[in-house]
Amino acid sequence: MCAHKPLLVALFVTVLRSSAILLVSGPAFADTSGTLNVSTDTVLYENHNGDVVIAADGVTLDCKGRTINGGGLVVGILVNGRTNVTIKNCVVTGFNLGVLLFEGSNNVLCANTASRNDFGFAFMFSSANRVFDNTGNQNTFSGFAPGASSGNVFTRNRANHNGRNGFEIHVQSNNNTFNDNTANGNGVFGIALNTSSNNRLNRNVANGNAVSGFSLAELSDLNVFQDNQTVNNGFSGIDLRRSSGNMLLDNTLRNNLIGFFFEASSSNTVRGNNACPNRQLDAFQDAASVGNVFENNRFCQTEGL
Repeated sequence: MCAHKPLLVALFVTVLRSSAILLVSGPAFADTSGTLNVSTDTVLYENHNGDVVIAADGVTLDCKGRTINGGGLVVGILVNGRTNVTIKNCVVTGFNLGVLLFEGSNNVLCANTASRNDFGFAFMFSSANRVFDNTGNQNTFSGFAPGASSGNVFTRNRANHNGRNGFEIHVQSNNNTFNDNTANGNGVFGIALNTSSNNRLNRNVANGNAVSGFSLAELSDLNVFQDNQTVNNGFSGIDLRRSSGNMLLDNTLRNNLIGFFFEASSSNTVRGNNACPNRQLDAFQDAASVGNVFENNRFCQTEGL
């Protein structure tokens, strides 16, 4: 098988203007230092000290498990405006952004590891990409951070023990699908949606995060959460703040302080969930949350419903 720190567009433009590009003319042994410009199918046979720029559409970079080391550089692997690129089997560490897709579409990221960066995998203005079987663990901020990116599919990825969030879905990242991912032991949230709507999250696991397993905030509306598990989080299993019209179906929430937490969030549907027992309450909604529908759930103790 195969408060946010912003991802600033100006920063990315600066990276694109960097010099000292090393050209690769064919399937080749990759040089071990400098900036590697990948313009044709490339296999990495040794560790590479420096960054990698994908310089053509339709190419494959196969790192064969080798490591790309940053030493504090900005972007490890940059896919800027490219389509039909495949990046697989790479280990990326020591960058601000381990892997960045910027205005990229129809690309594949498979079986890569981006750890000990600021952000593991970042996406800006990127659509219709497939991201599967990757690992984004132990990054300073987040493992996976799609921003203003829509129509992507994230499957069987792992985002554990990051300083902030496992998945940070923000800035109107809409119509994405997240299936069978794991986001455990992160410093704030497992999977967090902020100002992002019409996403589908199925069969994901978000356990043991410091605050919440799943978070929907600031007009994250019309999302569907189904068959997810969220256990042993510090505050809530599924947390909604100023988000409406979401469908929360058949999820398991156990041993969180509070199972479902609703603040100023209305017209959501909560159906068929197993949310008992949690440590304090299985479901809570404040007075500003109105019109929520709770049906056929297993609750032991609630407040405000």
